[in-house]
Amino acid sequence: MVDFLKRQVHALRESAKLFFLIAAATLGTVLLNGIVVGYLVAAYLELESEGKVEELSVFLYGSLAGVIASFAIVGVGFIYSLMKARHGGVGVAEALGGKLLSEIPSTPALLRLRNVAEEMAIAYSLPMPALYVLEGQRGINAFAAGFTPQSAVIGVTEGCVELLNRDQLQGVIAHEFSHVYYGDMRLNMQLTSIVNGLRSITLVGDALIDTGRMELEHARWNSHRQHKRAGGGYALIVLGSAMWVVGLVGSSFASLLVLAVSRQREFLADARAVQATRNPRGLADALRRIAGLQVGGRIRISAAREVSHLMFSQACGRSSDIFATHPPLATRILALDPTWDRTPLFESYEELSEYNGAFGEAIASIGGIGLAAGTPSRPNSRPNETANQSEVALPVAVHTREVAATDENIDPALAGFVADPLVIHCSLPMLMFWDHPQRSIVEAIFKSGKQAEILLAIEQLLSTHDQLTRSRLLNITLRALRRATTSEKTATLDNVAILASQTSDQDWDSLAWLWLARYYAGAEQIPQSKPLHGQIDQLVEPILEVLSVASQIDGGEAMSEFSFQRGWTQLGLEHATSLPSDVLHWQEVLAAIRTLACASPRIKRDLLVALGCTFTGDGELSHGEIAFLRLVRLHLGAEDTDLLAAPRTQKKQCLASTC
Repeated sequence: MVDFLKRQVHALRESAKLFFLIAAATLGTVLLNGIVVGYLVAAYLELESEGKVEELSVFLYGSLAGVIASFAIVGVGFIYSLMKARHGGVGVAEALGGKLLSEIPSTPALLRLRNVAEEMAIAYSLPMPALYVLEGQRGINAFAAGFTPQSAVIGVTEGCVELLNRDQLQGVIAHEFSHVYYGDMRLNMQLTSIVNGLRSITLVGDALIDTGRMELEHARWNSHRQHKRAGGGYALIVLGSAMWVVGLVGSSFASLLVLAVSRQREFLADARAVQATRNPRGLADALRRIAGLQVGGRIRISAAREVSHLMFSQACGRSSDIFATHPPLATRILALDPTWDRTPLFESYEELSEYNGAFGEAIASIGGIGLAAGTPSRPNSRPNETANQSEVALPVAVHTREVAATDENIDPALAGFVADPLVIHCSLPMLMFWDHPQRSIVEAIFKSGKQAEILLAIEQLLSTHDQLTRSRLLNITLRALRRATTSEKTATLDNVAILASQTSDQDWDSLAWLWLARYYAGAEQIPQSKPLHGQIDQLVEPILEVLSVASQIDGGEAMSEFSFQRGWTQLGLEHATSLPSDVLHWQEVLAAIRTLACASPRIKRDLLVALGCTFTGDGELSHGEIAFLRLVRLHLGAEDTDLLAAPRTQKKQCLASTC
């Protein structure tokens, strides 16, 4: 359990250390600039008087004057910058293109935003700030601006309103209210003003350089004072250059320290937001949603760079270096949830397919987990018998041409043989269980008679091909089974029944393949379902069963729990552990899948993403996992595709499709 009070204490201590360093950097820059000015003035006067002045006295008085002048320069710059920042947060919001949210929001999403903000205002005992929405900004981000709580405004992007659920939005808004309540906005403005004050030294240096150049230009046109003007011009250029360098070094170092303070205050605001909401998951999931978006938290407005330190997350540039205004997302999420497995939270398959991180590549590699667009195209569970008779009457050569047109890399003769209606009852079980212990049962079924000859021919043909080719052949055979006659389907179903009778109730991948065979033979139907469940909390038990089974396919005990947690955390549910295999039974699992078929389209999308995370826990998608995934996809209304054999471009297209 994370102790967020300790997190706050740690962040406050780190901030205090940085404040001391900023003060030391400011004082050091002023003193160094004064010493440089004193030394250069003393050197110039000694040179002009040819040693008639006392160098030490001039150096001391010059340094004192330089220090006083430096303090004055920094003070003027600090006050000027601070006065500019005192105009309040409205100017920041309008500079970013924000629109004021009306008292009566026009959409449910905006109404939810106002309600959440009002709740947080009560929680923090603050006046309700003005709310601004940055329309057209799809990145998830927010900001709080204003010198006092009375002049503060809170702004959110359109992506923040549309892409976050209520708990996630509450975490973001609580984070921004924390900045308002604890004066982080005022502190940021003061620290930024200190940096701008130090930069004023460089501005004065620039002015001296320009003045020196003007003196040199005048010297060229005034010959009787040429030497004196030229000497003074060179002295001003040297003095200005020295001040420019000192001011640049000092302001740059102070700026890095201010950025470090900003990062610590983000940690502090995260911890305080959790204290206010009592829900670390909401804020952590909001950050995971940002990690799952390709656009992340970026705001595509030029003015965003100037106020990026006020944002909820990195609005410009990267968050992985010392110049970042915010800590890396992964660091913030782990501070909120140390058990996080670095899996982003994806809302849709468009996000998943666009995501350019390593996790996105891993998920994309499984292909086809997205739901089909529009009405799903399912094979008829009981196709018209007359149509079947006419199709089966076609010669094998016609089927071979069809196969060659759709699977160009497969030998047409081989494809035609395994998809021959007279061979399917043997070839289909062999393709399903080629690398599985069930293969010995298949061989035992076909050990005598004509089936033995067919089996021997199939073994000889398949032994020279890899798993990818066998996967494509399996998909071709399933399509051919759909066109088979009743007697040919019956022969296949008889073999399937024998295999099912000798299959353990926990042999999930075998049971899934056998279910698919019955489905394509017309012996299994998918009930028509309506979206009865709109809340994922209503489906915890069936989801727990399905993900537990998914995690146990081809995985050891330790790996299965890891895979389960990868999928479970995607759904934002309360923490749970996977069910042991001895309490899971196939018919109950099928019932759970059928219950999930009545979920809303959004929950179905979430579930398929969670399954994708579960199956890629070990870095690959196995033959058995494909069977279970295809079974679930069919029940959830997605098209059945050959996931392993699909080309990468087709996988990404499937991945991007939604219902």
